[in-house]
Amino acid sequence: MRSILAAALGAVLVATLLNSSPPVPAAAAPAGSPASRAAPQAATHLRFASQPVATNVALYLASDRGYFQQEGIDLEYVPFTDSSQMIPSLATDQVELAGISANPATWNAVARGVTLKLVLDKGSFQPGHGNEALVVRKDLYDAGRGRQLEDFRNLSLALTPPGLATTTACALSRAFQQRGIAMDQLNIQPIPFPDMVPAFANGALESADMAEPFLTRASSRGRSCAWWGSTSCTPTSR
Repeated sequence: MRSILAAALGAVLVATLLNSSPPVPAAAAPAGSPASRAAPQAATHLRFASQPVATNVALYLASDRGYFQQEGIDLEYVPFTDSSQMIPSLATDQVELAGISANPATWNAVARGVTLKLVLDKGSFQPGHGNEALVVRKDLYDAGRGRQLEDFRNLSLALTPPGLATTTACALSRAFQQRGIAMDQLNIQPIPFPDMVPAFANGALESADMAEPFLTRASSRGRSCAWWGSTSCTPTSR
């Protein structure tokens, strides 16, 4: 239980604003007084900006099993379609915590003086253990398209918004550059992870970099073929 809680707490504290003042300790009440017998202090309410992705599993388990409550934390999940949209909410005190990516939006916020604290890794591209993959629509793959990276010059490629300015694009750019392909030569479509599955189903999308659980969902429905994991692009990146 403690190991799951530690992982979950670490994942929650990926990024937090440090603008609030520390609490002032209250004076201790005399022993035996009514104040000393008061109810326990209410849990601290924290808003966590998150995407519905598999890297949040430890958080969901901790919430379901009451681990946050045991630590005096009332955690509220605030849904976002992509991590770039979380940065303005952090900067304007709309949320206290977020599972963000090390993308241009994050570093631009730091450059503007937004006070963030990066606490712990919530997801990594470890060899053999990545949570994303480059996928091609099954009918195209069966027809011989999308079998090598050079084929993607002629395929639409979905990445989470804003598209090029994402951690995923940074990872993929290294692989494409090794084959003489610049990212601006690709037809990149900014589409959130949840919308990629129906886009494959209705034929509107040809390829994508997808994360779990949407990767498994699209594959189980026979709509896509995952053939190249993100760990092939940049092993051990975060």
